[in-house]
Amino acid sequence: MEKTSLVILLVLTISINLVAQENTSSQTRKAQITFAYPIGSNGIEAPDYSNNFSFNILYGLNGGVNGFELGSILNYNKGEVIGFQLAGVSNICTDSTSGLFLSGVLNYSKQNSKGFQMSTINFTAEKFTGLVLHT
Repeated sequence: MEKTSLVILLVLTISINLVAQENTSSQTRKAQITFAYPIGSNGIEAPDYSNNFSFNILYGLNGGVNGFELGSILNYNKGEVIGFQLAGVSNICTDSTSGLFLSGVLNYSKQNSKGFQMSTINFTAEKFTGLVLHT
C-alpha cells in the first residue's frame, strides 16, 4: 500500500509540474475549492492566486496560502504558505513555509520553513526552524 501511495504522489507531482507556471502575481482570494487541478474555482489560473482558505477534494495547485488549506491527497503551492496545511498524502511548497503542516507521507518546502511538521518524511531544502515529528 505504501508503494502505491508513493507512485500516486509521484504521478500527481509530475502532472502538476507539467501544467503549472511560476507564481508571478500577488493576487489574493478569500477562498477556493478544487476537485483536481485545474477543475476548481480558480481554474487554470490557480497558480496566480494566493488564498486565505483552500479546499482540495483530490489535489490542488495554488499560488500560495495565508490561512488554512485542506486536501485529501495533495496540496501543492507555487508561492509562500503561512498558516495550517493538512493533507492525506502530501504538502508541497516551492517557496517558504511557516506554521503547522500535517500529512500522511511528505511535507516538502523548497525554501525556509518555520513551525511544526508531522509526516513520515519532512524535507526542507534550505533552513528549518521549529519542531519536526516523523511518524
